[in-house]
Amino acid sequence: MEHMTEMSRMMFSRVKDPMNISEAVSLLEEGARFRSFADKLNAFSYGRNLRTVLTEGLLENHPESKFDAVDKKVRNWLNGRTQSVSKQDAFELAFILKLSLEDADRFIAMVTEEGIHWRDVMELTYGFALSKGMTFKEAQSLYGRMPKPGDEAAGTDTSTSLVKNDVLSISDEAELAFYIEKSVSQLGKFHNTAYNLFMDYMSMLEDAGIADGLSEEKAMSVRDVLDSYLYRQTVPAGAKGKKEALTDAQKFIKADWPDETTLSRMKSRQMDVTRKVLILLFLATNGGDAEEDYDYDDDEELTRDDIFLDAYSRLNLMLSSSGFMKLDPRNRFDWMTMYAMCAQDVFDVDERFSSFLSELYTPGN
Repeated sequence: MEHMTEMSRMMFSRVKDPMNISEAVSLLEEGARFRSFADKLNAFSYGRNLRTVLTEGLLENHPESKFDAVDKKVRNWLNGRTQSVSKQDAFELAFILKLSLEDADRFIAMVTEEGIHWRDVMELTYGFALSKGMTFKEAQSLYGRMPKPGDEAAGTDTSTSLVKNDVLSISDEAELAFYIEKSVSQLGKFHNTAYNLFMDYMSMLEDAGIADGLSEEKAMSVRDVLDSYLYRQTVPAGAKGKKEALTDAQKFIKADWPDETTLSRMKSRQMDVTRKVLILLFLATNGGDAEEDYDYDDDEELTRDDIFLDAYSRLNLMLSSSGFMKLDPRNRFDWMTMYAMCAQDVFDVDERFSSFLSELYTPGN
């Protein structure tokens, strides 16, 4: 909370307003200004003309591109028509804006919901290049000369922060190449901490039926977990190839909502665990302790604020330890999550979250 802007503090405080579900959904839809991609760019403009700086930078990096096409892309970023970019594009923008390594990490996290992943060879190379004041083309060339790992090394427990410290102590390209070569078995694209947490949370939920005496034969399937804990039947899946008439808020919340395929691929480590999935699993298990029992017989009974701030702090700690952006009250999904956590009882969080989604996706809403 200490680094929030005035607008973020206002949105954070709205979480605790005595709103009913309908009022909260209305705020998510149109009652507040959530942070756009243009807002994220402007936060790092430092008084410069972004349209000029970005257009010139992109043309320099991609001389084969036409001015009109690049100018249109930049205008779409700045007028709100484009709301997201890939992580590769976020890195390129950080180089074009000549951000310091610290600012670049903050910008990339704000845009992609995760900061620089120092165990990924491309990202650690780009991080090294940013620390040395290189251009994006120089960083790309440097990465092209670095050793490349093979398939994802499952089970490695190398700390991302240790890799970052090692890389930032390196002085030149030869030393960087040597470091990557000797460390290649410990590097990889996937987030280890996020994966380990994901597996812990999934195991808790899959075994919940047995623990509760609901099933003596087998654990819950991935589909059962989706139905029982991750609101699969509330958030509309949509037919492939069919354009849906959804509001901006509905599109944002629905984006990357997990299904059986994505959860199964995360379990088998064919794809990285996403921030949204980790947040949903945290809520479903109360951060790894689905059966946590608060003692209301103590002299000091936990208040609504106590319960919220405890969950808020633990969730932020989990996200930051996994390499993800902390909760942002000007992010629609995060705001909805915080609203759900602001309950009278920890066991009411699921009901508030479910009711919010049901109201959001009510036909005609």
